[in-house]
Amino acid sequence: MTSKGALAITDLKNSKIVGTSRYYYYEPENSSVVIGYTFLTREYWGGKYNRELKKLMVNHALGFVKTTYFHVGVGNIRSQKAMLKVGGINTGIQEISVSYAPPKKSFVYKIEKMF
Repeated sequence: MTSKGALAITDLKNSKIVGTSRYYYYEPENSSVVIGYTFLTREYWGGKYNRELKKLMVNHALGFVKTTYFHVGVGNIRSQKAMLKVGGINTGIQEISVSYAPPKKSFVYKIEKMF
């Protein structure tokens, strides 16, 4: 939250914070932004929450950019499947620098604005 880039995810039924996500690597010259650092509490895994969150964030971002990207660790099968469910296209593997660990290999998924 200190970065002012993180979004709190709340369950509207009980006002409980159940996770976080953010936009990062905004590149106006390429009309793109990355969505990620998404974490949900375990009780919200496997349901509609992650899919709905990604849809909301993508739809919002595509009002301002042409392409959204997601970095998904090569070992994170759950998130890879989730990306396919929301229409993400796997564009290949890149070594991605993260703020909290050494660089890691990640799949890069994209979702583009449809005209």
